[in-house]
Amino acid sequence: MIRLRYAATLARTKLQSRKGSLFTTIAVSSILFSVLIAIIIVFTAVEKSTMSLVRAANNDQYLVKVSPVLPGGAVIGMNPVKLTANDIKLVRDYEADYYKNLKNKYTTAGLKYIEPDPSDSLLIPNAFADPATPSELRYRLNFNSSLMRGFEQSQLVAYSKTARNTFADLQKVVDSYHGSGYYNIGATPLPPIPNQLLIIDDKETFNDNTLKAGDMTLYGYSVNAIHNSSYEMQDQQLLSRYITYRDTSSLKGIPVLVTAQEAATLFGGRMGIASEPESDTAKQSWLKEVKQKLTGQAYQTCYRNQPEQQLLAKIQQDYANIESHKNDKDYKKPLAYL
Repeated sequence: MIRLRYAATLARTKLQSRKGSLFTTIAVSSILFSVLIAIIIVFTAVEKSTMSLVRAANNDQYLVKVSPVLPGGAVIGMNPVKLTANDIKLVRDYEADYYKNLKNKYTTAGLKYIEPDPSDSLLIPNAFADPATPSELRYRLNFNSSLMRGFEQSQLVAYSKTARNTFADLQKVVDSYHGSGYYNIGATPLPPIPNQLLIIDDKETFNDNTLKAGDMTLYGYSVNAIHNSSYEMQDQQLLSRYITYRDTSSLKGIPVLVTAQEAATLFGGRMGIASEPESDTAKQSWLKEVKQKLTGQAYQTCYRNQPEQQLLAKIQQDYANIESHKNDKDYKKPLAYL
């Protein structure tokens, strides 16, 4: 049995020999634990910041885009090249009912009913089936069958009756987020209004009545939307974060969201707005200026029907002729200008 004094000496000797590794272990563990705590703090802050940003961008509302998910046509719930016994029964029942109803229609109309061609059946032998597959299951769907479209439609109808993507299901999800307002997220484009001219400074732009496409891209059309009288209708709740003028008590027109580029082009002259700058820093200040000066401004358009368009064209042509012959003594002005 070792004496207590020797035991203490041995323990002190081992502690001195392993002091370095002990301190290293403690230090590494402390650093790793600190890093773990720091990562948790950072990612928690990022999550909260992201949620705050999303809420601010969505006006503190829960926006949901829903698209019904309908599986691919007639193969809803079934493998077209590996059918189960229930799949085959379902297809055969549909096929039997279809031909039964078709035969009844022929009989009622007094027409001779001809038995269908077996090659047009919804089920055809599957030559590539697994050899272990029972003979009564060695079938596949025939997508060339004339019955396929009707079968597909019947499957979709049956699926929609049990699908869990109905409005009631969606409402339960949205209610848990205190959501309100249900609307179609897609915009509704309106056809361009022909012969509609802008009124700027109380004047119609008669000499600028052709459509502009800019650079033939979506950007090119969006910065010429007002000029082309090309508009889209959208749910106001989706656009509320872009509407800068919210006092509509005295509104006598239709609220319009316009690109800053086209607003500056059309109305910048009388509002003292310069053209869009090149640098990003200057562009930010320019956007703020456009927003500040054009918020709440209104513009007018004038529609001219075809007879008026023809009359305006004649007036312009007559004026051009008068100007070109103003030094010609033998020229006779049109009666309306005498």
